[in-house]
Amino acid sequence: MQTSDQLVAYARQIAIYCAYANLENELQEFAESVISGDIWHQYHEAADLLYYAACIDYQMQIQQVRALYYYDLQLVRIRENCLDREKSEKAALAKYSWRASGPGRKDEDFEIGLIRNACG
Repeated sequence: MQTSDQLVAYARQIAIYCAYANLENELQEFAESVISGDIWHQYHEAADLLYYAACIDYQMQIQQVRALYYYDLQLVRIRENCLDREKSEKAALAKYSWRASGPGRKDEDFEIGLIRNACG
């Protein structure tokens, strides 16, 4: 294995660790959003759960460990808190497509507007 290939393998492992840490933080933020009762904030936080879960699952799939375990687990959590699966996924796509469209894109109010438009 070339050095660059090994470094990419390390980067993938680091990405899993980062996604786990971020997912733990987002679980707390999601719980807080549920307590707040603000449905759009809940979908905003649900989007984060799905994003980080998808990141973990993707990296694990590349390493041939398993696929779609964490994502499915977060969908169960979302449904247990009376949020719609389809709207949660639309929220995640709206939020993260905007974030992926350029560097430094992070604006909660703008993202909630995107989510409201996507979820109707």
